[in-house]
Amino acid sequence: MNELGKMIEELKKKHGTIEKVIEELKKKYGSAEFLTVDEHGRVTDAPLHDPILEAGDPESSLEDTRERARRRGWSEEMIERHYGKPRAKDTK
Repeated sequence: MNELGKMIEELKKKHGTIEKVIEELKKKYGSAEFLTVDEHGRVTDAPLHDPILEAGDPESSLEDTRERARRRGWSEEMIERHYGKPRAKDTK
């Protein structure tokens, strides 16, 4: 189980329902917009990652990720630290 899964399990024990878990994640991270509940009742962020992975274009995916970070208020310095310097065609 990954870190997100472990955290969600702990929150479910503490708060009881998936809805309350998502509320807690929103408090902790400021957003849970990409989290959904799958057909098994598990919280997942697959709707965010699956289309990127299926597209199979890492350069485009990385720029999409940078753009989401910008919309969330990350500075260019933070984006560069997390994702590296953009290649020439990634620069906007």
